[in-house]
Amino acid sequence: MPVDTKQRECSATFRVEARKDPATLVRILNHFAQIGLVPDRVVVVQALDHLILEVAQQGLEEKRGQIIAEKMRSSVLVLSVEAAFRRVG
Repeated sequence: MPVDTKQRECSATFRVEARKDPATLVRILNHFAQIGLVPDRVVVVQALDHLILEVAQQGLEEKRGQIIAEKMRSSVLVLSVEAAFRRVG
C-alpha cells in the first residue's frame, strides 16, 4: 500500500507561558510571520510575573507546527510551550 507523503493540514493551538517582557508577544508572533502566516486567534493574559499566550492557526502542517513550538521553546523569554494538533479533513 503506498504511503501518503503529503503532510495533512491541522488546526494547531499553542499555549505559551513566558516572562512578562515587552518583546515577548512580538517574538512569539514572529515565528508565524517568518513563514507568511497571520494567526487566526491570539489571546494574551497577564499574570503577576508572567504572560500566558494562546495562539491558534488553521491550515498548518503538524511537522511545521512542531518546529514552531521548538523555536518558541528556545527563547529565553519562554517558560513552557504546549502544542496541540487536530487534523482537518
